[in-house]
Amino acid sequence: YTHFRRDHQAPMNLFLHCCCLGYQLGFNYNFLTEVGAGLDRETFKGSARLADHLPLATSMMWSWTLLCARGAPVAVRLTAVACVACAHLARRSMLGLWRRLAYASGALEMVAVQVFLIEKAKSTSGAGRGPFNFPQLAAL
Repeated sequence: YTHFRRDHQAPMNLFLHCCCLGYQLGFNYNFLTEVGAGLDRETFKGSARLADHLPLATSMMWSWTLLCARGAPVAVRLTAVACVACAHLARRSMLGLWRRLAYASGALEMVAVQVFLIEKAKSTSGAGRGPFNFPQLAAL
């Protein structure tokens, strides 16, 4: 938490982190749902309901890990657990969408490379760093 707070003060940086968090949680939970459904179909002939149980077990383990973590304030840990819970609850309603959005990860990765590798200032304050260099982004 200390490193994140120190290194990520720019509004664009925080916005991109939030976008990536939402994308990653959504994609992971939909992936778990599909893996669970496939395992259930192939192994248990549909009787084990792994499409529900696998994401639930993952949510419980991640929530416990986040709540037991030290170094971050309680409010931050509770917010992280709330993000996991939201992703778990929304996984079925977004299943078809995430199959199509997998291709958007390429665009997010190009922006991340530009912001965090190419344009990163030598100091961690973010001073002197522009939010986007559009010609450079187009070249990526």
